[in-house]
Amino acid sequence: MSSGIPGWSAEEDRFLDRLDRVTWRVARVLALGVPVWFGLLLAVPHAIPPIGPMPALALATLGAAGVSWANERRVSRARRAPPNGPPAPGLRARRRLGTRALVLAGAVLLFAVYAILVIVAGGGR
Repeated sequence: MSSGIPGWSAEEDRFLDRLDRVTWRVARVLALGVPVWFGLLLAVPHAIPPIGPMPALALATLGAAGVSWANERRVSRARRAPPNGPPAPGLRARRRLGTRALVLAGAVLLFAVYAILVIVAGGGR
């Protein structure tokens, strides 16, 4: 059975589709989870002063994992198309370059702010 692309079998085509879905899932988790994790790393020790560094790290990691998990559930629900309707709006939103670039720029900016705060808090060493 051919997939319509010369030299590609239907099995290879399905494999590449699965690989693409996993790659996008990892990219979404990282694009949301890393900035949230850095933000929680900054916020948790100030919100709960008597907490030590390891519990703060654990809470920040659990919080970022929870936010990423909730976002993945939201995306999977948005992608389910109605039985006799048009494709789900989440499929069109994923292909917008502006949204992707904005999320990536926000993640880079948050990482830069975090790095500067760490350098300043450490006395520039």
